[in-house]
Amino acid sequence: MSWLTRLNDAQYAMLQRIRHREALEAGSREGTASDFSHLRGKRQALVVTPQLRGHSV
Repeated sequence: MSWLTRLNDAQYAMLQRIRHREALEAGSREGTASDFSHLRGKRQALVVTPQLRGHSV
């Protein structure tokens, strides 16, 4: 296993630990906006899109 792969795995594990508990639930909730106009002027946003298999990402 290369050092880059090990570094990538460590980074992924760290990001998993700091992820908010409700983050995985966001994909199962009903959407709140029909377009991106609500994002104007905002610094942060959570955009959930469908994956090819139909699961939200």
